[in-house]
Amino acid sequence: MRFQSHGTSAETLLNSADEEELEAILRNFGEEPFARVIVRRIVEERRTAPLVYTSQLKEIILKSVPFNQQLKSLSRVFQAIRIAINDELTVLQDTLTNIVPLMAPGGRIVVMSYHSLEDRIVKTVFRENSGSEKVNKYRITEESSKFPLKILTKKPLEPSPAEILRNPRARSARLRVAEKNNYIYPEEN
Repeated sequence: MRFQSHGTSAETLLNSADEEELEAILRNFGEEPFARVIVRRIVEERRTAPLVYTSQLKEIILKSVPFNQQLKSLSRVFQAIRIAINDELTVLQDTLTNIVPLMAPGGRIVVMSYHSLEDRIVKTVFRENSGSEKVNKYRITEESSKFPLKILTKKPLEPSPAEILRNPRARSARLRVAEKNNYIYPEEN
């Protein structure tokens, strides 16, 4: 679950974080409605023996949520832990913010996100750098030219039903595109 060989592991996080921190991770990064129940069971289980295997976490989740919610909860909990230990949302925010000044005029930034937390960050950064969500995407006005980006996708592009049939993992993908205006950054002078 960890992208680097250093840093906190999922095992360390699950065995050392307090109940409130774990619940916040599952709620904030996984939007998990059964976070409290799952976390209480994690804390209870780790009193007996540390959690070492993903199968142990899977069993805890399966015991904690109704049968019809198990698959979604498994996905959300593992996503939340992955996001927390890799600091993924901060990395995405920093990357998007720092890349805009490096883009050439007319250059495009295309971002595909796979869950609402990522998509919200992309949408926010694009809006902040375009000045307004109401800027006409087909012509640059005097107002919009003061901002570095022009949003080209009013709403995110989503996979077609046919594409989802061919590739079920695509079901949650959202694609947003922005183009750099002929904006001159102060440090570029």
